[in-house]
Amino acid sequence: MSRQFHIALIVPLLFLLACSYKAPSTSSASPSPGNVSTSGLVQSQYPTCNQQGETLAKYLDSGEPKSNDPAYGNERQQVLALQGDQRALAIRQYADQYISQCAQQESQAEAAAAQAKADAEQKAQAEAQKQKHDQNAQANCARVGGTWKTGGIFGPGCNIDYVSKGDGQTYHYGLSFDQDGNIVSDNLPEDKGPDACAAYGRQLGDQTVWHSDTMICSI
Repeated sequence: MSRQFHIALIVPLLFLLACSYKAPSTSSASPSPGNVSTSGLVQSQYPTCNQQGETLAKYLDSGEPKSNDPAYGNERQQVLALQGDQRALAIRQYADQYISQCAQQESQAEAAAAQAKADAEQKAQAEAQKQKHDQNAQANCARVGGTWKTGGIFGPGCNIDYVSKGDGQTYHYGLSFDQDGNIVSDNLPEDKGPDACAAYGRQLGDQTVWHSDTMICSI
């Protein structure tokens, strides 16, 4: 599959050129001998880009292989309008920019692939952590006599009911879990421990009960 981007050069006696970046054909036909050496072309870390740059230079110099005419025929005609060192310089500039832009595109593709891999690994880790959390949370919920809910506006969670010693009514409470699915106290002041729970009862003028297994202060 050919690549597509643009090469722009300014060479003596040659107006600004813009040509599509297309991988030059590497036909098995032997190119005619040219006057331009490809040994001095810029070299990138991508052998394919270097090879295609050399193929382009040979084509611009010799016109072979003919399979490159549709892609680079116009550039070839521009080069033919020059003579001697100017022609050789133009060809090298074309090939050098081709190699540089090809290498840039390859580098960007590698970076994108590396980022996609990192994103996929991060997503997999997050999913594994969530699965571990849910499994542990559900097990801890069952251990303390709670009921695991999968729906609701707050998402999955554990609910537990306590009968009030004050008015005899049943109240519903939700358990809190850490990132590993262990039961922890929530952010309510009265759920910070037995002393805080007792202080809350005195504030209400009601009887409160601290549940150490669920870390909930019930009324």
